[in-house]
Amino acid sequence: MSLAISLMLGPRGGAVLEEDGQPQDVAAARAEAPQGSLSPAPLQLVQPMQVPLLAPAEREAISSGTWFSSLSPTVRHDLLCRAVVRRYADGTSIHGRDATQPTLEVVVQGAVRISPPLSRDTGPTLAYLPQGTWFSDVSAPGARQRIHAAYACGRTTVLGIEGENLHLLLRRHEELRDAVTELKQRLALKLFDTLHDLATLPLPARLANCLLRLCVDFGALEPPQGAVRIGIALKQGTLARMVGVSRQRINLELKTLERQGVLRVGAEITVLDRAALIAMGSLHRTRESAVMRW
Repeated sequence: MSLAISLMLGPRGGAVLEEDGQPQDVAAARAEAPQGSLSPAPLQLVQPMQVPLLAPAEREAISSGTWFSSLSPTVRHDLLCRAVVRRYADGTSIHGRDATQPTLEVVVQGAVRISPPLSRDTGPTLAYLPQGTWFSDVSAPGARQRIHAAYACGRTTVLGIEGENLHLLLRRHEELRDAVTELKQRLALKLFDTLHDLATLPLPARLANCLLRLCVDFGALEPPQGAVRIGIALKQGTLARMVGVSRQRINLELKTLERQGVLRVGAEITVLDRAALIAMGSLHRTRESAVMRW
């Protein structure tokens, strides 16, 4: 079964579309699974189907991801057959601290901002997850609170497997259990790396490493000089929270880097000299590591 077809099924046989967290009427497109089975019933598309649940670029973001493509066809099929599609406006909460339902999600359009719980617009931004990134809460199974909150950055589409549907798949597929554990470890390492920078590095190194991470996740090469445009619109206040300083301070740092020819600031930031940023971040990391060894 192709990915495009799988995403036109119902909650026991495929994705359900929700707009800003509210379900739309796609019951006509649902297919019931046999009792006691995780596999969908033979596909029976019922008309009318007004619009596809996901655009081609969104379906491509799912199928081309390295984590998802590493799974067996059976696991990929079962995940999609129990998936829910939700679309969010910019800044909308995807899940907060008190959301107790376990989830496994992928960003299929836009980006997802990960922050500490209850911080929303005041605390640091720990990570931005780009299109095609799968993520799962890193708290322990059975925990009553999440250890992070997730918000939409721009118009964002998220596909997720939730609650009992996820539990059923984890019980059935040992391969999926191992893969989700690895996924949680990746996110935890990403968050800890950011927290480590905030706690130990001076501002120039924190900013350099932050921009380098954004280059990896959202960068697009701009010929002919090999500049890297960070393809996510970040306000200076947002960038300031990512490195733990005021908006005024980050403005001064950006102007300094611009004068040095390291980057260009506009609606989006373009890194002109990536090697200079690497040197700024790695120099301070080397010094800090030497002190820790001593």
